[in-house]
Amino acid sequence: MVQNSCMLQPTSTEPASPAFTPEAAQPGHAELDERIEALQAAVRALLVTGKRQRYAGALDKAAITVLHLLSERQPARASDLANSSGLDASTISRHIKGLIDAGYIDLHPDPEDARARILTLSTAGHDTLARAQAERLARTRAALADWAPQDIDTLTTLLRRLSAALEHEDS
Repeated sequence: MVQNSCMLQPTSTEPASPAFTPEAAQPGHAELDERIEALQAAVRALLVTGKRQRYAGALDKAAITVLHLLSERQPARASDLANSSGLDASTISRHIKGLIDAGYIDLHPDPEDARARILTLSTAGHDTLARAQAERLARTRAALADWAPQDIDTLTTLLRRLSAALEHEDS
C-alpha cells in the first residue's frame, strides 16, 4: 500500500499529546472507549438536528447564534463576538454583514475609537431572536414531554459537567 508521505510527516517538533496518540488506546479501555464513541455519536446527531432547524422564518442556526451572542454582549464589536464564541473572525464577520444587510443588526460608531464600529440588535433582531427562542422552547418542550423532570435535570447536570471537564482540559 502506498501512503502519502505528507500525511505521515509531523507538523511540529513537539511530542504529540498523549491523549491523541495510538498509545492512548490502552488495554482495558475498550469498553470506556466504546461508551465515549457512542456519546460522541449522540452529541453529533443532536448538533446535526439543531443545525437543520430553521428559526424565526428563514434564518439558520448560525445566524440565530450570532444574534444570541450579540444580545448577551451588546453593545459589542465584531472582534468581541469572535473571541467570546471561539469562531474565526472572518466567519463572524460574514454572518454579521448578512445580518446587518437584512436589518437584524445596527452599526454605530464606537465613541472610544472612531475607526471601530459597535454592534447592537435592531428592533427586527430583537423580535426575530425572541421568536426563535420561543420556537426552540416549544420544540424542546414537545421533545421532552414524556421525560420525567428529574431526567431533564440529570441530563442538564451531566452536560454541564462534561462541558466543564472539556473546558478544563482545553485550558
